[in-house]
Amino acid sequence: MGLNERNGIDMNIEELGLEGDVLENVKKLLQGEGDRVRTEYSKKIKELEGKVPKEKSQEELTIEARLKAIEDKEKELTKRERLNKVSSKLKEKGLNEGLSKYLHIGDDIDDEGLNNYLDGIASILGSNENGYKAKGHEGKTNAITKEQFNQMSYQERADLYSTNKTLFDQLSK
Repeated sequence: MGLNERNGIDMNIEELGLEGDVLENVKKLLQGEGDRVRTEYSKKIKELEGKVPKEKSQEELTIEARLKAIEDKEKELTKRERLNKVSSKLKEKGLNEGLSKYLHIGDDIDDEGLNNYLDGIASILGSNENGYKAKGHEGKTNAITKEQFNQMSYQERADLYSTNKTLFDQLSK
């Protein structure tokens, strides 16, 4: 059998001085122990090999990339359909369709919920129709002509200079 390493000790079976059947039994015992250890380690190796991730072939990688691209396009299409649906509902309610870009409506809302949501927005925006309106942008009805400026007294020209210097500068040229 040769040298056997066990527990860090090198030993030769023949050096033990065993004869006949005893030597054969020791050899069988050692062989059985060796087989048991090999079997145990073989099982562990197979178990660990099963856990190692398999490398994917180029074909599998290509298929996965295509699937991902298809899924991304499907998500984009669903998003566009949702945006178009919201735009058409906004138009039905008399609101600007461009508002759909700025509304963050979840994907889980159904048609009835969407209608209720947009009705609420329409009522809020509709109530602001007669709200704040900027003032001071109306055209001046009392615009002064060049002839009127020439007929003004010194005091009227000084008042115009203090109230509207740009008009004064235009008329005084």
